[in-house]
Amino acid sequence: MEALKTDGPFHVIVSDYQMPEMDGVEFLTKAKDASSSSVRILLSGNADLAMAIDAVNECCEKALRDALEFHRLSNVETHMTSKMTHGVIQMVSDIAAMHNPGLNSRTARILPLVKSLSRNLGDPDPWSTEVAAVLSSIGFIFLPDRLLDMVETGDVFG
Repeated sequence: MEALKTDGPFHVIVSDYQMPEMDGVEFLTKAKDASSSSVRILLSGNADLAMAIDAVNECCEKALRDALEFHRLSNVETHMTSKMTHGVIQMVSDIAAMHNPGLNSRTARILPLVKSLSRNLGDPDPWSTEVAAVLSSIGFIFLPDRLLDMVETGDVFG
């Protein structure tokens, strides 16, 4: 244990099950506390199946708990990032609509079409496509009202 504290961390820690002061499971458990990133290997010349099962169960239980906690935290982070991104997009869209209230109706008209196209064409990232549709109105903020009216009525093309 002293070597772990003074010379560690080590990439790999190997222990025999039967040691004089503590068994290998107890040693590797303490080693994990001292050097959590190390890979730990337990060796045994003992053919006691119950001992081997206990050692594996003790290690696996902790690993499973850690994996479940990591998964839970990853889901929370993903959910929070998604909510924040949706909030920012909505805020930008609302600011654009404050400048020109007609932009919300334009977004309301094109968004169902974009969603349908995205679904029918097998879009690998429909969320990004929908965000692009929602944010597409931002460019209209800078158009003069006369040109915006022409775009909305289709007079620009004729």
